Amino acid sequence: MSEYDSEVAKDDIEQKTLLTVIVPVTKMAGKLTNLSSWLSTIAGLEIRVILIHDFQDIETSKELNELVLALNSHQISLIENYCGAPGLARNLGLPLIDSEWCCFWDSDDIPDAISALEMLKKVRSESEVLVGNYSVKHLNHHKNFDHQSNIDLVALNPGIWRIIFKSNLVKRQSFSKLMMGEDQIFLLDIGLASRKIEFSDQNIYTYIRGVKTQLSSQSRLNTLEALREIRTKALKPEFIKNRFFVIVFSRMFLSSLGKLQFRYPVVSLLQNIKFLFKLPKRAIFFTLRTTFLSNRRYSVKVGLNE
Repeated sequence: MSEYDSEVAKDDIEQKTLLTVIVPVTKMAGKLTNLSSWLSTIAGLEIRVILIHDFQDIETSKELNELVLALNSHQISLIENYCGAPGLARNLGLPLIDSEWCCFWDSDDIPDAISALEMLKKVRSESEVLVGNYSVKHLNHHKNFDHQSNIDLVALNPGIWRIIFKSNLVKRQSFSKLMMGEDQIFLLDIGLASRKIEFSDQNIYTYIRGVKTQLSSQSRLNTLEALREIRTKALKPEFIKNRFFVIVFSRMFLSSLGKLQFRYPVVSLLQNIKFLFKLPKRAIFFTLRTTFLSNRRYSVKVGLNE
């Protein structure tokens, strides 16, 4: 193949890329089965995957490189560098996005790349954000969530892995160094609630729970750091009465109570309670009601979020 033909082939590949996926990987040696499984399904699809290895151990690096070499696909790129947090790893991939849409998947879950692309093929031209359905697989049960066609419910469980973004909306943003809550803060930073959102009933992601090494399975004081960062955003007048903002903060506060239990620092607890009293009560009531009645089924149907 001539140099000209090579350039044409390269351009053709780039033109066919509809979705770029950024996947941070940290300390996953011996646990790459799910990642390997869905990566093997993307051949020929209009998708590019950027694996960001937050380099913290040699074994994960070895297994990742072996996996990428075995798949031998121009659709998969691997970057290795110490980052120290999932959000900082994602930041390395943001400047490399060269497609119209992008998303952020986790290395231990099971996304459905084919369904995600099918969802994108039907998206309205004016939409900036596309939210899909998902399921949660625990060691003991598997539950489908099909009631997420509502921005309030997205605020309750942002699940950034089931959200697809117009690339120009997020490419110049960045995730914080927090180990928990970085997704919620990212969504606040891009002003998700004011964007043109389209909801789909397509199930595009299976979130795995019950794994001890997951950040979500651990009690971390980082949750308090996230709450403090969210409180500082309330200094901006447009935030304090923003319903999405209020629900995100209220839900994280409830989550921190559960994670930290009796180890909750008194000063932080009082600060958060004091802040809650400043927020609109209707949004807080919604958060409490839906959190404690989580088995209730919602059938609210919303198209574009105006």
